[in-house]
Parts: sequence; structure tokens; C-alpha cells
Amino acid sequence: MKVEVIERTDEFIVLEVSSPGLPAKRTSVHIDAIIDGRTTLEEQMEIARADGEKRLVRLNAMNALLDG
Repeated sequence: MKVEVIERTDEFIVLEVSSPGLPAKRTSVHIDAIIDGRTTLEEQMEIARADGEKRLVRLNAMNALLDG
């Protein structure tokens, strides 16, 4: 599972989660949330990674049902 910053604007940091066999998913974090201490970039990257892992589990389960 790969999570990386793919874009930066004056308001948002855009993260992309990718993994083989899984469509890439992008999410954004408002910079004010980081500045105000409501979250951290590391926390948002971990949330994105956990979401990607759940998506991969669902995809694998669906493929097993369809192939099985």
C-alpha cells in the first residue's frame, strides 16, 4: 500500500493511495486542520492507508466470490 502527497495548494494537501489491483483513490486534507492542531499529515496518511487496506480486503473478497 502506497500513500503519497501528489499535490499541494494554498488550502489543501492531496494524498493518493495506491496498491496493485486497486484503483487509486485521492483524498485531501485542509491545511487549516493541520495548522489548528486538529490533525497531522501523518495521521491523515495513516487513515488513508487503513482505508486503502479495507478497500483491498473488500476487492479480494469480491474477486474470490466471483472466481469461486
